[in-house]
Amino acid sequence: MNKYERQLTERIESELNKRPRLAANLLIQRGSGYFVDGQIENGFKDFLLACQIDHLFSVWQLKTGMECFLNNFFKESIPFLTKSLELAEPNDVDTIENALCDRAYSYGATMEFENALADCNQLVEFGNKWNNESTIENGILRKKEILKFIDLYNVEFDKDQFGCERLVEWGKIWNDESNIELDIGRKNKVIEIIAEYNMIVNSSRDSRI
Repeated sequence: MNKYERQLTERIESELNKRPRLAANLLIQRGSGYFVDGQIENGFKDFLLACQIDHLFSVWQLKTGMECFLNNFFKESIPFLTKSLELAEPNDVDTIENALCDRAYSYGATMEFENALADCNQLVEFGNKWNNESTIENGILRKKEILKFIDLYNVEFDKDQFGCERLVEWGKIWNDESNIELDIGRKNKVIEIIAEYNMIVNSSRDSRI
């Protein structure tokens, strides 16, 4: 244990009963340091303890979920991100956006595609509600990433149910366009799908003007 870690530990112990929220914040700091040092198990312990100390404060849940996410513990991140959404205030844009964005990717990485796409759609709806263009764009970009997961895993999935069958097709053709020669019919198809995709995006933006 280095000097900084020892001082942080002593402060956590002294604040635990007096100011639990501060103690939780200090645990998040120490846990983050553990993650950076590769001490994943110790990092999780500190983050979990922070959540237990102040379990009604959504930021601890979000930070724990994001730390899991950033360290590729996608399955483990989902319950924390879900809890942060349950606890977040309806106007807490940052918490809701970050939690939905990371949870969508985590669902995709664990092949829960229906949940992943539902989060993407919810993210776009949330952006429309608060007239937040960056949130809408994040939702669209995240959906494209989820569609790549579906393509990568080569699974059967009812993509039409989520209105994104043509985006999947667009993504496959777009990715191949620089590597293969397309016949005239496929080139026209690329132009048609990209135009439709741009129209959807622009329509979403225009509805907020």
